[in-house]
Amino acid sequence: YPYLMASDIFLKEAERAYGVPLLSRTSECLERIRNLALRGKLSCSSSLADAIVSAKEDEMMHQRRKQHMLAVYALELLCSTLKETKGVTNFMVKMDDTVPATPCIVYTGDDAAHADNLFLYVDRQRVLRIIDAEEGIALVTAAYWLFHIKYSKLLFNTLT
Repeated sequence: YPYLMASDIFLKEAERAYGVPLLSRTSECLERIRNLALRGKLSCSSSLADAIVSAKEDEMMHQRRKQHMLAVYALELLCSTLKETKGVTNFMVKMDDTVPATPCIVYTGDDAAHADNLFLYVDRQRVLRIIDAEEGIALVTAAYWLFHIKYSKLLFNTLT
């Protein structure tokens, strides 16, 4: 599987196979989710709304870190809106925790939003290093498609 060598090759293989530009579509969808929440169209806790606004407005934060944090916040919004309470913890798993067999992002650090390192895991095996959560969400989607894996029951609404 040559597409397991790098995340960009992995995404290009998924894009070629399915005709969908995954990374750009993921980015657009995550931005829409955040905007809907900030406009009051999606229910959002005030602390999460404040975190989104703070990350967006922080000019000192590195762009990649900002992109990562905003992607995690959008994933939290999506999972809470779809009533999948354990969605984020099953999609983004701390390195020390039990890793599910289904594709997921495994991170090191205090929490998903402030992760130090990110990896794509499939069948409890490390497949790729991930740059940020936005790329990770696209890679998890690609892994489900490329490996023909059934969606996890805990994340079915979030993934479909």
